[in-house]
Amino acid sequence: MLKGKKNYFKETLKDYFSFSRQERRGLFAVILIFFILVLTKLAIEYWPQNNSPTNFSKFNKEINDFLASKKADSDSGESEYRNMSIPEMSGYSRNQEKREAELFNFNPNGLPKEDWKRLGFSDKQIHVIKNYEAKGGKFYSKEDVKKIYSITEGDYKRIEPFIVIPAREKPQQKPAYENKFPSKASNDNLRIDVGTADTIELMRLRGIGTSYANRIVKYRTKLGGFHNISQLHEVWGLNDSLFNAISVHVYIADSNNINRININTATFNELKSHPYLNYKLANLLINYRIQHGAFKVLADVQKIPLVDGELYRKIAPYFKIE
Repeated sequence: MLKGKKNYFKETLKDYFSFSRQERRGLFAVILIFFILVLTKLAIEYWPQNNSPTNFSKFNKEINDFLASKKADSDSGESEYRNMSIPEMSGYSRNQEKREAELFNFNPNGLPKEDWKRLGFSDKQIHVIKNYEAKGGKFYSKEDVKKIYSITEGDYKRIEPFIVIPAREKPQQKPAYENKFPSKASNDNLRIDVGTADTIELMRLRGIGTSYANRIVKYRTKLGGFHNISQLHEVWGLNDSLFNAISVHVYIADSNNINRININTATFNELKSHPYLNYKLANLLINYRIQHGAFKVLADVQKIPLVDGELYRKIAPYFKIE
């Protein structure tokens, strides 16, 4: 009995402290890494270091020699520059791109390249000026020439007394009425029937352009025709001032020339699409027909709550009973 317990305890310890092959390999790798780290730390601490200062004398000598050579070149260049004439100095300072200047009175607008060169400007400067002109730029004053970035302050002072720009003519002011409504018909006797006129005829009216003409014709079609010129007020965007301007030139030859809707047979969509009706009113008209039958007389429309006297007078010319 005692022996059995001893063997059981021994087996338990063996299972607890035993490792698989993969676990043993992992343990070995961890131990190896640990020793490598320890050895690396010791090597860094005890590695012999050279604490002697770096000798920069050779480097400093090379720098001094370089600076001395640059100073010699600079002195030589200054000596050469001092021995030049004024035109030569100008060419020297701009990489020999300039020639001797010839000053004369000139208009900078459209000035040929050859004349810019005569004035002492380089090809690069002329290229900038011509590029400015190619993009629509113009010189309206002497100060405008100064604004060209390729023209230096010295250049401008040199040529400023010789710049001649003709004075601009101011555009003639148009009368306020003509500015607001471009003149198209100077004939005071012009008369146009807005009940039948197309867009071309309407555009003969002062102040009526393509947009207004299209709006008038479109609104007239939706209504079924005009029966009074005051309905032009209802065209979108046509304000009182424009209406007053054209009212003396328009008329309606036949106020009965209107496409009328049969109120007893019209569909909901036909009623709703009319400018004087809306969704709710069209729906009430249809329901009235369903509940009371066909309208006997047009005045029965006024039995619908939403139709007051003013609205009835507007819609009456556009409906019929059949």
